[in-house]
Amino acid sequence: MNSLIEGVFLGLTLSIMIGPLLLALVSTSLEHGVRAGLMVGVGVWCSDVICFSAAYFGIGELLNVIKNPNFEPIVGIGGGIILTVFGLGLIVGARKKMKDTNAINQGDLEIVEAEEVERKHPLSHLLKGALINAVNPFTVLFWAGTASTVLVGKSNQDAFLFFLGIMLTLITLDSAKVFMAAKIKHRIESGFILKFTLISGIAIIFFGVVMLIRVL
Repeated sequence: MNSLIEGVFLGLTLSIMIGPLLLALVSTSLEHGVRAGLMVGVGVWCSDVICFSAAYFGIGELLNVIKNPNFEPIVGIGGGIILTVFGLGLIVGARKKMKDTNAINQGDLEIVEAEEVERKHPLSHLLKGALINAVNPFTVLFWAGTASTVLVGKSNQDAFLFFLGIMLTLITLDSAKVFMAAKIKHRIESGFILKFTLISGIAIIFFGVVMLIRVL
């Protein structure tokens, strides 16, 4: 039971961190709704499960990979590029919708239909969450560090309870963020949502650029 509680506290610490994952969850929920936001979350959680499994069952090999001098540059460059692309996608999408909204307000219905709603395949949101989490070097280093330090000496049962505590906390709080964002969506103007999406895109690009600068 102590291992479960330890996992819960670590999950709380991870959940309050501000980064590209939080921005992706909230912006997707505001723009596309609860289902899309949860699919981003599912992608993140699946990625965490894979990273933890790789770290726990193959910690020796994983540590060798991390110690490789090429690990940080490769992951940093790849992650920075992917985050930058995601951020640009958010910016382009938000600007397009802003133009469409202006067209509607001006009564130019030939350009855009007022009731048109963009729908993306759920798997695209799942893939977005998985990629944003997977390309973050912190994810790999966190699970590798956890497996090599916190879980040392723990039985398989305690290790499972520890991981379960982390994941239950992350799933609960991430889902709460999604539902809260979707709930306030109806109380705020669409222009604010688009501006938030635009700012989220800029912030994600910032994270990507910082990641690139650190390794170049």
